[in-house]
Amino acid sequence: AGGINHIEGIQVVNDNGNWYGFITGGIGNESSLIRLEFGNNLVNNPVITNLGNMGSLSYPMDLFLYKENGIWVGLTVNYTTSTITRFIFNNGLNNPPNGENLGNPASLDQPCGIHVMMENGNWLMFVTNFGSHTLSRIDFGNSLLNNPSGTNLGGTGILSSPFDFTMIRDCEMVFGIAVNHYISEVVRVDFSDNAFNSPAFQAIGNIGDMYQPHGLSDVFRENDTLFVLTANINNTLTRIFFPPCDNASLASSTERNPPKVTYNQPGVYNVTLKLDEGLPTEQVLCKNVIVFENPDISLGNDTALLPGTTVTISPGSDFRAYEWSDGETTSAITISQPGTYSVIVTDTNGCKASDQINITIKLYIPEFFTPNSDGINDTWEIDYFKTNPGATIEIFDRYGNRLTKYRGDQNGWDGRYNGVSVKADSYWYVITFDDGSEPLRGYVTVIR
Repeated sequence: AGGINHIEGIQVVNDNGNWYGFITGGIGNESSLIRLEFGNNLVNNPVITNLGNMGSLSYPMDLFLYKENGIWVGLTVNYTTSTITRFIFNNGLNNPPNGENLGNPASLDQPCGIHVMMENGNWLMFVTNFGSHTLSRIDFGNSLLNNPSGTNLGGTGILSSPFDFTMIRDCEMVFGIAVNHYISEVVRVDFSDNAFNSPAFQAIGNIGDMYQPHGLSDVFRENDTLFVLTANINNTLTRIFFPPCDNASLASSTERNPPKVTYNQPGVYNVTLKLDEGLPTEQVLCKNVIVFENPDISLGNDTALLPGTTVTISPGSDFRAYEWSDGETTSAITISQPGTYSVIVTDTNGCKASDQINITIKLYIPEFFTPNSDGINDTWEIDYFKTNPGATIEIFDRYGNRLTKYRGDQNGWDGRYNGVSVKADSYWYVITFDDGSEPLRGYVTVIR
């Protein structure tokens, strides 16, 4: 492109509806900046212009472009002279920029890869040093147009001929990824919570069959997975990816008011808000969410009471709060009446759980009676309803005809239908409770 060899850096940007590409490359006298003009669509064949050597380019290795306050600014590093060159496009991208060499402010030594970001209102440029096996940080302050200062962050012993570098913000933490060229290795660079901190370097090996990796893409997102692509010297690509959390009901959302998120396992999870994602001005806000096990409670199996007895039920006494269906707030309640009882408990990190139990009355229901007017067992009565009348009793013959219906507080059945004694036989009964409990069904035998 543009008549130069050893193309190293490229950036594509859109300015006022027009697409531009800029390329740095060349060794020695051919070191140049190349402009590609695509017009309003990247499918167009570009117009290629060699803008020449400006800012003392000498084997420029990488390129960064950003529009600051209406002015495009470019940065590159020169491998053979260990310096930085800045391009300032005062008259727009369609005109040649001014180039200036900023020297060596941070012990650069055969610089290769650069990553530019903003941290707390300050512009920083990180540079890998191929020759000294180190990483440098260049500080431009609040504007890329300022004269920079810098420092060498070290890395010798872990970094080994590092060729490129990119950075990721993850839950208010800052991490870098470098690639060691000759030994085909990825290095994790941990800055903790601030890019101004001294980093810790950790070699994490060869990921994805890299072969002398030569360059790294920016970090980009596809759905909920983060990806970085690595160009290898054997004409292959390696994809490094960071899969999302798979314990959440929702991995991510771009909505202004995202839906509620639940987790299927206890643990510590990060909830992150990203602004300007993928841009040098990216901001990250993060909170830790602690997910506990749901409280494990049980009121026991459904049970039946004998008339006149009680039962005490409790989910346990270790919870912070109790909400019973009958309005009680104690850890245990005593029950003497049939019904469905439930409780909601709250533990000490505010998690809730609930359970319910059905209580029925174990009634003694006579299986036969002798309505012969001898004064003994002449009526069919259920003693429980004498003190607990909340039920309706119905008697049916074998053909489904209802013979009588009465409330629990009324006299029992005397074995008659419309004033006439029924014959000796078995008759069906249905007892329906006022509280909605399951009806009782059975039969009673009339003996003559």
